[in-house]
Amino acid sequence: MKWRAAAAGVLSLIVLQVFISGKGPEAAGGMLGWLATGTKRLMSPTVGGLPYAAKAAGKAPAAKPSTSGVSGPNGLPKNPSVVTT
Repeated sequence: MKWRAAAAGVLSLIVLQVFISGKGPEAAGGMLGWLATGTKRLMSPTVGGLPYAAKAAGKAPAAKPSTSGVSGPNGLPKNPSVVTT
């Protein structure tokens, strides 16, 4: 008997027991919330895929982005900001 099949069977039985019990809807909602958070983190351009675990010597103040510059990287123009009203 392969251990992967046994592990999948055990996990399937646990999930089935949770969803059949009275707390099934809460458990499903918690799982969907966990999946949504993970998907947001996976797709977010502001969250690093691999966390930086090194200790920093000291925190420097955050640099403010320049709004007066008209050129982006390599001297190319920046895209205009999108403002919705």
